[in-house]
Amino acid sequence: MLEMQALGNALKNLGFKTASGVPCSLLSPLINYSLEHMEYLMANDEGSALGIISGMALGGKRGFVLMQNSGLSNALSMLSSFNAIFQVGVLGFVSLRGERIDGINHDEPQHELMGKITQDVLNLFEVKNDFLSPDISVAKHQLERACEFLEHNQSYFFIVRPKTIAPFSHTPIAITPKPTTHIELFDSESVKNDTNSHQSPLDSCLPHRIDALKIISELLKQEPIIGLFSTGKCGREAYTIADLPNNLYMVGSMGYVSAIGLGISKASTHKVICVDGDGSYLMQMGLEVANAFYAGANFCQIVLDNATHDSTGGQFTLSPQCDFLSLAKGFGYANIYICGDLDDFAQALQSFAYGNFAGPSFIYLRIKSGSIDNLMRPKISPKAVARRLSDFIAKGF
Repeated sequence: MLEMQALGNALKNLGFKTASGVPCSLLSPLINYSLEHMEYLMANDEGSALGIISGMALGGKRGFVLMQNSGLSNALSMLSSFNAIFQVGVLGFVSLRGERIDGINHDEPQHELMGKITQDVLNLFEVKNDFLSPDISVAKHQLERACEFLEHNQSYFFIVRPKTIAPFSHTPIAITPKPTTHIELFDSESVKNDTNSHQSPLDSCLPHRIDALKIISELLKQEPIIGLFSTGKCGREAYTIADLPNNLYMVGSMGYVSAIGLGISKASTHKVICVDGDGSYLMQMGLEVANAFYAGANFCQIVLDNATHDSTGGQFTLSPQCDFLSLAKGFGYANIYICGDLDDFAQALQSFAYGNFAGPSFIYLRIKSGSIDNLMRPKISPKAVARRLSDFIAKGF
């Protein structure tokens, strides 16, 4: 079996100093080592972990993702519509629960199917992979080979069988919640009710999404702030306004834009703005706990809420059921801005960009549904967008 100290040293010697993932008993030695000797970002789902490490890769830092094979399916959206399309390679370790021995699954019943098809799934999604060797000399060569693929922007996953890595214990960590310290409630109804309201202002008075995005775009033209825009019309409108080198337009991977933003914010000192619609935001809300806990003052989550899936035909979302102020407070965002109009929104952005508040920010604005006529689609490829953004980050301020 691999001694974890030797495997950890091999990873660190290759530049891997950060990990993110969802625990698995087979991977607990690697997780425990990362908790003790690296930076470990606990994710609430596998796609979020992949997004975080992908963001770090865009920011020029190496990290790796950890997951049980039963959770591999949760990462497939990111692997197929972000990592493959934007050509952002990451290193991954996926455990092999439920491997057939003499044709029989001796593991828990939930691993029956995935135990048979783990490598097939990785191959189907064109992810380079290998079984991690329990011999350290072989494992070192495997890691070096994996890094060659990463250099060419291709992901590489190791499948980890039982008893591949020797046990490694760690000192339990007590989590101290991070409280909200600064709230601005611009909407009069929000002030009155200590909540945001889907009844005020009237829908006819709400701003259009593109007008909110124009305010963001003007800020990104003036300052070296990264702008990440959710999939669909949000990203397309941002591109239509101005195609900036510090922009990234998601295409797919719905709900994971802030995971990528968190990764970039950890790898870089640049400020990062993540723009979600209500539909994409609600899809992966487990991310918000990680954002609020791990992000610093250079991270901002924006939610533009039109209560519809605007990009797919205007079907309703369940955002009217949500109290976004209470959600943001519950997650522990340090700075929260509930905006009533575009002036409030611009003021909130200025506070994030130029204020001296500690901790991550959350900005909420209700908007009208609908988009502009002749909405453009990016003519620049996702791969080129990713390379351009990485170059922008590498240049610094």
